[in-house]
Amino acid sequence: MLYLKRFKSGRFGLFPNNIRLKRGEKIMQSCFEAMVNCKELVELGFKPYQAKQIIRECKEYLAQVEGIDFYYNRQVSVVPARVVEKLFNIQVSG
Repeated sequence: MLYLKRFKSGRFGLFPNNIRLKRGEKIMQSCFEAMVNCKELVELGFKPYQAKQIIRECKEYLAQVEGIDFYYNRQVSVVPARVVEKLFNIQVSG
């Protein structure tokens, strides 16, 4: 699973959940956010088109309501699990 991290500069980046910092060698789980893609939604039982629609609506929410311009990109195919859980009341993470 990938996690989204916000840097001090305001930019975002995707990292695997076992990423280690250069200093200290500690895993920073608290600042990483669980991400969901279309395949994971299909594994939960959604049909491929439904999964794509869920991702599309989550991206629209993140871009317009939360103001994260990163999600205006068509090639972005992952969204935070918290948004899927919030908009559709689906337990995705853990």
